[in-house]
Amino acid sequence: MIYLNTMELLRRHTSLPCGWNEVVVGYDFGILSVREIQDWIHAESSWGPAAEEAAKLEGQDLLRFESCLWAAYAEAMETGVPRPGHLQWTLAQDLWRITLLKEVLDWSLSEGEFGEAIETIFNRMGCPEDMLGFLKLSRGWAGRPASADHPAVAAFIHDLENRCLLQSNCWITLAAS
Repeated sequence: MIYLNTMELLRRHTSLPCGWNEVVVGYDFGILSVREIQDWIHAESSWGPAAEEAAKLEGQDLLRFESCLWAAYAEAMETGVPRPGHLQWTLAQDLWRITLLKEVLDWSLSEGEFGEAIETIFNRMGCPEDMLGFLKLSRGWAGRPASADHPAVAAFIHDLENRCLLQSNCWITLAAS
């Protein structure tokens, strides 16, 4: 299935609503486009002036999008934007990682394509140490393509979801702001 909007993937693979944390992390990792974020802001009706400003930027003004996004986050969440290492950041990053991995598992791919897709997620989202167990990185100079173990990826997703949900029972309140 082809999705026109990355937010649809998040909705498809999680039962959590997409909030500001997921938007900021998705933007920072290059998963969400400016247009997707602007559409998300427009779809919600209760944001403040900073979000409205970010949503209406066009043309040359888009150079200010990132600063407007941070201001909109601060306005909506009444706190500074989380950064890598912060609990909210980590939970949102894990939510995106789970979403992307689940989507790849749903695709009908050859072993080589599957390995390449998992390696792409690894390169884009970063890789917790326990991800290394199911991925063999490609070595172009040696003619070795990336490979990944389907059952191990599914087990990793299951374990990651359980860890996130058990982490102080706060995934829903923190990650889905």
